[in-house]
Amino acid sequence: MKVQKWELANKIRKLRAVVPKQAAVPILQNILVEDGRLTATNMELTVSTALQDSEGETMLIPVKAFGLIDQLPSGEVEISSRKRNGRNGIMIRSGTAIKNVFETMDPAEFPRGGVYDSGENEATINGEELAGAIRNVLYAVAKTSAKQNMCAVCMECNGEALTFTGLNGQQVAQDWIPYAEAPFRLLIPRSAAEQLISLGLEGDVIINYSSVYASFQSDEYMVQTRLVEGEYFNVGKLFREDGYLVELMREPFSKAVRRADMCNEDSNPVPVRIDLEGDSLKVYIQSSAAAYSETLPINTDVGEKMTIGFNPALLRTTMESFGDEKVDAFFISPKMPLIVRSKTSQLRALLLPVMVR
Repeated sequence: MKVQKWELANKIRKLRAVVPKQAAVPILQNILVEDGRLTATNMELTVSTALQDSEGETMLIPVKAFGLIDQLPSGEVEISSRKRNGRNGIMIRSGTAIKNVFETMDPAEFPRGGVYDSGENEATINGEELAGAIRNVLYAVAKTSAKQNMCAVCMECNGEALTFTGLNGQQVAQDWIPYAEAPFRLLIPRSAAEQLISLGLEGDVIINYSSVYASFQSDEYMVQTRLVEGEYFNVGKLFREDGYLVELMREPFSKAVRRADMCNEDSNPVPVRIDLEGDSLKVYIQSSAAAYSETLPINTDVGEKMTIGFNPALLRTTMESFGDEKVDAFFISPKMPLIVRSKTSQLRALLLPVMVR
């Protein structure tokens, strides 16, 4: 096949996160070229994409070739399958000066998407809206947890809205878009959610799903994933919008928290404290190494002093997940979660406090 280097390299970059760095089944450390598409799988997640000018070709591109292809000069790249001494391989040519042969495996042994039973249930959503809502809540999804449902984005339709939720035991993030379709709920693994964001989905995405698997198909990409099984948490009752409602300038507040944390101890970090008193908010850290404080004006007179402690890194990621210039923050008590609400979208977040002395 003869393809443009920029397209091939770009498509491989999109898929390479799916290719296992180490695999008990070595053939998974390849990308399959077949039927005009590139496909990568780790048996839990499969991603494929269309590749122009590759129709009629069937071969495997090994992981060792990814870096070389990315570094080839601009222009046309020719890749052809070859067999030598009974062994499979591919030859990569770029112009008249560059040529290399990589040993590969038999493409017939590569697992196809038939292992997925996507089911007969179907939903359609705009790709940019899907990726945007997942991106808004993904920071709150656990990377590892004994509770697998914490490692998933919960995508749930109640017949009126499509809600996206992520949580990790200390943070909760929730976004929603209007969606008047039949109710369903999917627990999308974090790895699949990350892929849906990174692909840059455009146009309508058709979702087919069963109780075990789901597929997300756009004009250019197909993502097939095993779903996380089990129930999800009822987080709606956690979003109590009472206590003191404070309008925060999001960026100045986030930067104040960052500056305070820069003065924290590396080996024994302490919480950042938020003091609310009168019409001011003070961000400070008190440790054996430093005593940083910064006072910001607020538009609410909260009266008596209230001190609440937070993990500074989690407080920053919570605030930085919003794109607003200003956000609404509900400070209830030192033992109750901080609730943050967007002024321009449906995004809202929750952060648990930590004890301060």
